[in-house]
Amino acid sequence: MAQLSFALIQLAASISGSLADAIPRPIPSPIPGPIPGPIPGWPGLLVVLAAGLVIAWGAAVIYIALRLTRPPRRTTGWAVARRLPTNPGELTWPDGTALAFTDTQLAASDGLMLPAWEVIGRSASSPATGTSVNAPRPITVIFLPGWGESRVTSLPRLVPLAAHAHRVIMIDSRGHGDAPGRCTLGTTETADLIDHIHAIRKIDGPHHQIVLAGFSLGAGVCIAAAAKLASQGSPVAGVIAEAPYRLPPTPATRVLSGAAVPYRLGILWGAQTIVGLWAGAARGWRSPGGSFDRAALAATLAATTPVLWLHGRDDAVSPLQDGQIIAENAKAVSVIIEQCGHNDLWTVGRKQASAAVGAFLDRLQANG
Repeated sequence: MAQLSFALIQLAASISGSLADAIPRPIPSPIPGPIPGPIPGWPGLLVVLAAGLVIAWGAAVIYIALRLTRPPRRTTGWAVARRLPTNPGELTWPDGTALAFTDTQLAASDGLMLPAWEVIGRSASSPATGTSVNAPRPITVIFLPGWGESRVTSLPRLVPLAAHAHRVIMIDSRGHGDAPGRCTLGTTETADLIDHIHAIRKIDGPHHQIVLAGFSLGAGVCIAAAAKLASQGSPVAGVIAEAPYRLPPTPATRVLSGAAVPYRLGILWGAQTIVGLWAGAARGWRSPGGSFDRAALAATLAATTPVLWLHGRDDAVSPLQDGQIIAENAKAVSVIIEQCGHNDLWTVGRKQASAAVGAFLDRLQANG
């Protein structure tokens, strides 16, 4: 009997445990905490990438704008390091006498004082030779360097110019050489040159002739200034244009490409637009027919101002085709120097360049 009672108790306990396991138990609630935000999808990722690209593009534009307006400074130290002449006094005439010069300054259109050398030419000294001896109207040549160049780098052409002139004035354009300010790619520089011409004319009077000479960027500035003065009825006696180019993007793309600097995807356009706005250039100044277009400006010189065009056949910075269009529009005396590029007209092509410049200046003096 006791055994039966014990068995019944075990059975009851077993049934009771099974029923307890069958009853559903409440699930404990999680510990309260912050609700995680949604994971960004493709639209959000694209926005982030687009913003990054815009920032990178803007940074590249600013970098190129600064690079264009702050060209390399080639001054006395640059020449000393290369054992080159540092000023006109280190050059000599064929008879061995040194060139005489003075340091001076010329006021720019906004008041900047630009350093310059005033070199006494052969026709103003004794003895003098050539048709320039009896010139009825002495010639003053004003020379402007190219982008990244200076008075110092321009010295190789000084003796050929001075040999056929009363004097030569070599200027450091704004932002170049020792000059203060920033380069504006030939926009403000044109107004600067016109102011220089007015100042020199006030000193010299109408008896003197002024010839503008320039290289690359400087050549374009000379063309633009001459066109402006011709339209005002006060043309210069002549223009010597070495390796000019037509539009601002042309040399910039070639120089930047050669330096492996990115400029595509509108970067150069943005940079030059910024420079134009800063310099007060007219809208569309970079385009054909715009205010910068040297070919269009050269056409206005055909009837008023003699032009000599010099260009290297193998110029990789200022295309030969640009120079040909400019020369054709200006009805210029054209001299293409074989086996010459952009920077060696006065080394490799020195003999031909010197002869062309001398003949041009002598002709102006004879006709003056």
